[in-house]
Order: sequence, then structure tokens, then C-alpha cells
Amino acid sequence: MASSVPVMPFSVRAQMFTHLAMMEKSGLSAHHAFSLLRLPARLQPRVQRALRELKRGKDIATAGQIAGLLSDLESQLLRAACQAGSPAVLYQRLADNYTQRSAQIAAVRSRLRFPLLILFIALCVRPLPQLVSGQISGTAYLGGLLLPFLLLGVLAWLISRLWQTLERGDSAIADSLLQGVQHVPVLGRFQLRHDARNFYESLGLLLEAGVPVFDALPKASQTVRNPALRLRFRAAVKELHAGRSLYQALMQVPDVGSGAIMPLLNVAEQSGTLSETLLRYAAQENAQLADSWRQLADWLPRLFYAVIAVWMTMQLLSGPGIMPRMPADVGFGNQGGLPAV
Repeated sequence: MASSVPVMPFSVRAQMFTHLAMMEKSGLSAHHAFSLLRLPARLQPRVQRALRELKRGKDIATAGQIAGLLSDLESQLLRAACQAGSPAVLYQRLADNYTQRSAQIAAVRSRLRFPLLILFIALCVRPLPQLVSGQISGTAYLGGLLLPFLLLGVLAWLISRLWQTLERGDSAIADSLLQGVQHVPVLGRFQLRHDARNFYESLGLLLEAGVPVFDALPKASQTVRNPALRLRFRAAVKELHAGRSLYQALMQVPDVGSGAIMPLLNVAEQSGTLSETLLRYAAQENAQLADSWRQLADWLPRLFYAVIAVWMTMQLLSGPGIMPRMPADVGFGNQGGLPAV
């Protein structure tokens, strides 16, 4: 059940999961941990709502999701971690992940300031000759100045709304968006790798806690957000019931049994180290994904800067230029010699 309230910023989520990890390692109950949680004033009512849900007998994953403290994915991951035993490892992983994501977003925003300043200066300077010569009015000048920033603001708002929808996990809408994102270069690959990482990590935690693989596999598949990939992982359950091993079951599923983890699974099942191998692979994949996000955060401002530079060049080439145009009636009518007296 997805919450209708907006998800919390990465910085706040990092603060919350760091607190929960410390409380879990200290042996405190979920109710006690939430009672000691202090978030920004506008978000503190969500903590009180979670406490009320816990008193009503809800588990921590459901209570946090209803209160708006947990996204749909976080709730599924936490539910699997609780079934596997202690969620301390998951809390710490989420805290580290969101701390890093918050720092990356802050870095991107900082690096976008200079390109936005250049864009603002270009928009101010380009129509100045027309304003001075009286070809456009002051209202038209301000409109041409503000319209691009208004469009950028609308675009940023739409991206934010789409992100909120994906984070909340709004059933059909989120499924449609995720299917669309799957075909976007770079982002689609990131999303699928995140889903696979969540699946293998949850499966490793469940197996480590002694949950049978027949029960662990469908529970781990709940952490996969992409609907098509989730169905493929669930199809592996039928292969398990048909008498195949986990390695053989995943190999039979299209687009699942072709990853780098498959040879590791084959060896791990034969050596009895399946849970350790899954968790080790998930940790390595998490480090690689974090590095990929860092590279994306580095290149995004550069890409934006390049787009602005290309736009400015096109405007200079297609516009009147820096120097004023010569009037049409002034020219060399007699190009073969001196003007006639």
C-alpha cells in the first residue's frame, strides 16, 4: 500500500536510517527507536503517525510506509530484512546510500549554478540592441528573459513529480513509468541493475537467516520494482518446484540467467556458500552502482553547460550578431568604380 504523501529528501532519509541502524545495533525495539527519532519539524508528524501504527500492531515496514517515512521499495526491503532477522545491515546500507546520494545532488546543484548564470547573462544581453533601438518593448524584453527560466522550472517540477511517483510506488502509474525508463539509455540500465542488486541482497539475507529457498525467492522478488523483471524472477519459483537448483532455475528465465552472478551461483550452491556469495555480490554491485552515479553527477552539469554553449552559438549565428546591421538603402550601388558625383 503506497503512501500518498511525498517521499522525504535524501538527506533526511540518511539521517533517519543512520538513527535506526544505531538503535537496532543497541538492541532497542522499533517503538523505542521511533520514539527517539527527531526529524525536521514539518516531517515529525510522520514519526508520530508511525508510532500510532506500531501501537496498533503493524509491523515496522507497514507502519513506516503508511506514515510516509518509507517508500514502497524501502518497505519491501525492510520487510524482507525483518523476516531474515535483524534489519541493522539494511539500515546501514540505506543510510550510506542516501548520504552519498544527498552529497551528489548537492554537488550537481552547485555545479549547475555557473551554467545557469551564463544562460541568464546570455538571455539578458542578446535582446539589448533591439531594446535600445526601440524594436521591442520593455515587457517583451522581460518576457523573453523570464520565459526560458519558467519553462526550466516547469520541467524541473515535472521531473520531481515523476520521481515522487516512482519512489512512492503508485501501482499502475509507477509500473508504466518504470517500463518506460527501462528503454532510456543509461538510466534504464541503472534501474535494472538496482533491481537485481535489491533482489540478490534480499535473497542472501533471507537464506542467511535460514529461510528455505522456496519461500525466500518469492519474498525477494517483491523488492524488484520493474514489473517485467519482477515477473521473470517469480517465474524462477516454478522452475524450483520442477526440481531444478537455484542456478538452473534462474538460467531458465529470459534476461535473468545471463548476468555475471550466474557462474558464482553455480559454484556457491555446490560449495554451500550461497548466502555469503549473494551478499558479497550485492556489496560489490552496490559499490559499482555508487561509482556510476558519481560519474553521472560529474557529467550532468557538463552536459547542461554544453547544451547552453551550443544554444548560444546558434543564437549568435542566426541572430543579428554583435555589430548592428547596415541599413538596406546604404551600399555600393556602383561596385565597378567610385560613386558618381
